[in-house]
Amino acid sequence: MFNSQLEYDAVVIIRGGGAQTDFLIFDNYAIGKAIAKFPIPVITGIGHQKNETIADLMAHTVTKTPTQAAERIIAHKRAFEEKINGFQKTIIIRSQQQLSAKMQRMASISNNLTQQTQSILFNLKKQLLNISGTLITKPTIVVAHKKKDIEQITGNIKSFVALFLKSKRDFLNHQLAMVNALSPQNTLNRGFAIVKTGDRITSNPKDLTNPRALPTVKTAYCIIKA
Repeated sequence: MFNSQLEYDAVVIIRGGGAQTDFLIFDNYAIGKAIAKFPIPVITGIGHQKNETIADLMAHTVTKTPTQAAERIIAHKRAFEEKINGFQKTIIIRSQQQLSAKMQRMASISNNLTQQTQSILFNLKKQLLNISGTLITKPTIVVAHKKKDIEQITGNIKSFVALFLKSKRDFLNHQLAMVNALSPQNTLNRGFAIVKTGDRITSNPKDLTNPRALPTVKTAYCIIKA
């Protein structure tokens, strides 16, 4: 058996009936030692109800008959299968629960991402509309301000030119008045007289009012114009 290279789960020692003396082999020291040291479980079912052999004492599981040994193996296998099936069901249920939880979590994350994405896109669209409105209205406002500045500058230039021309016109009128006032024609228009006393021209009225001086006046020129 050790050289068969097969992996066994258990060893079953059974007996199909016989005389009482047939039990002596199961009380053998060597067999009991081999059963005790065997690396896998040993199940006995040697077919006796009253006697207990050394093989039974050293065995892993003791049954009275081969039928009970078979039933014990079948029950153990059934329990093992049920346990495996229970593990399988538990794994399936847990997997489904975790999968459902993960699916709900993914759905929640997807909804949150969708809402956040929509919110971000809405805010970006709003910002773009604001920027677009600003780009559309700002040039108009700037042009209006510049136009107003140009109109104000134009008005200032016109006012300055008008004031400058008025100032120069007033200056020219003043100069013209001075020239007219000092012109010989105006002097002639006002009238003048050349008074001589003897051969001497005088502008002193006393020379003319002095009685003694009057006879000495030889010539007198008087040109008077209104």
